[in-house]
Amino acid sequence: LSGERLQSMDRVPVWTSGTMKDLDIPDAFRSWFDRCLKIDARERYENGVEAADAFAELVRKTEKASLEKQLDSYRRDVDPISDYEPIEWISKKPYRIYKAKREDDDLFVKSWPERVLGERRKSAARLIEFFAKANALRRIDADWLPRTDVACLCTDGLLLVQQWIEGERLSECRTSDWSPDALRRFVGALVDAVDELHKLDLTHGDLSPKNIIVSLDGAVPRPILVDVVDFTNDEEGTRTPAYCP
Repeated sequence: LSGERLQSMDRVPVWTSGTMKDLDIPDAFRSWFDRCLKIDARERYENGVEAADAFAELVRKTEKASLEKQLDSYRRDVDPISDYEPIEWISKKPYRIYKAKREDDDLFVKSWPERVLGERRKSAARLIEFFAKANALRRIDADWLPRTDVACLCTDGLLLVQQWIEGERLSECRTSDWSPDALRRFVGALVDAVDELHKLDLTHGDLSPKNIIVSLDGAVPRPILVDVVDFTNDEEGTRTPAYCP
């Protein structure tokens, strides 16, 4: 651990608690090392299996504490309904989705109540993944992606606030009315958007016509990817097999 020789007693190396004094080892593990290396064999773990089980339990507790500590940095004293008052409801259950307005900005608000998030011990890693993806997307300046303003643990669960995108879902558009040039430019822009997302080591996971908003740039339709950041307790994540097998 330290690269230095242990103190010896009658030419026998002896482990003491002071051996780890200046080492970067979590306190929880120090007692485990102490017990494993007791000079009196009767004070050690009975066998390797017992020692391994004890170590695994320490790892589990330490990992849980580490995840909870990371999540603390995302907690905000924000109440979705009062801080982002709804002006148009899209969905109220199982999570809330609505349009809000703040100053001159129209906003898309998605709020997962605490009960939807599930047991925090099980959802912690997925929440960390959610925030990491939101932070990565926040750094992207792209016209195919809505701006992300807020991603946090709020007073009522999980909150995501993004720029409101005007337009129709691709699933509801009559693309047969588009000119060949408009269709070609739209598909090219969509391919470029997905390619750029993948170059950032990010994936959508639920990329389908209902998650592509058609926004008009003059008379030219262009794609905007929505629901790139989403939360689910499903171990397989969110997928649309017809488009993302």
